[in-house]
Amino acid sequence: MGFKEEHSKWLAEHLSRRNGERKGRLERGHAHGEKMFMEKIWWPMFGNFDGLHPEYEVTRCST
Repeated sequence: MGFKEEHSKWLAEHLSRRNGERKGRLERGHAHGEKMFMEKIWWPMFGNFDGLHPEYEVTRCST
């Protein structure tokens, strides 16, 4: 499969494993920049999306 098919499959898999706000953030936040990174950098280097996570949570620290 090519990039488009694998990207769709990868995104659908991650969306199916999330709910609530985590799912909402992924739906809203995975946009042009993220997709371009995957297509132009990650895919040519690795040819798959193994080990790639769509987002990283940043917890708020109180200081």
